[in-house]
Amino acid sequence: MANPSSSSNSNSSSATARLTPHQWIPISSGSTSGGSECPDRTFARALGVMEAGFYYDRIFNGTADIVWQYTVQVAGGHAQGAALFSEKNVSRTWTALKRYYPLLGSRMQLEDDNETVAFIVHERALFEHQPGEVTLGTASSQDEITSLVWRLIRDKPMEYNHIMARVLAFKREDMPGAYSVLFKAAHAVTDGISGAILARTFFDVLCAPPFTIPPLEERLAMARPSDALSPTMKMSPARQRWRRAIGKVTFLNRRNKLAVSQPPKNRASGIY
Repeated sequence: MANPSSSSNSNSSSATARLTPHQWIPISSGSTSGGSECPDRTFARALGVMEAGFYYDRIFNGTADIVWQYTVQVAGGHAQGAALFSEKNVSRTWTALKRYYPLLGSRMQLEDDNETVAFIVHERALFEHQPGEVTLGTASSQDEITSLVWRLIRDKPMEYNHIMARVLAFKREDMPGAYSVLFKAAHAVTDGISGAILARTFFDVLCAPPFTIPPLEERLAMARPSDALSPTMKMSPARQRWRRAIGKVTFLNRRNKLAVSQPPKNRASGIY
């Protein structure tokens, strides 16, 4: 994983003890400088239980990434396709998506206590791209795209493992006006449904003029772990234990009532 800057590292260490999966904490309040539109603030929160499981699968086995593949046909001829899938326009689109979905531009970091794993979001990283994060090229056939997909998920799953999400777009030489677009992202920040939303948003932004994106704090407030959305999280630990105990007793009672009685042992047939 990429190392944070020295200033962020010291701030992160001091914040480790109070990081929770339920709240984003500012660990660096760098301000905009030189007239740039890229603030340099940093936010962090601990991973939830499910997110942490995907984190360890990813760093040890490379088995917790998802790849989506789409083939799109551009109306309007070669000039329109070249404009839509130009390096400038694809980079603009990916930057907008990272600002709208900040976890795409985050990184996961094991904190100094060797127990807490945290999402770190550097605001500047949402405006910039790392090498390999946005890839453009050409493909001669669908077989070449399929081979690339297998390389991403089977042959070299750990390649670019420090990048949370990537987009790869290829002009199809065998299909005039067609482009193959691949997204690869860590399962800790995506799933099947959110992947479809990611693709739809990407293509919408690709074809649209720039739009206003809500402040980072508002977008981060939406990026909470699924286990933090459980209503029981608002209860005290004692009440949570009581609720689990009652739930288990209720489940066992229902299962016992629905259990099918054992068939007679003297039946000739072995099928029941």
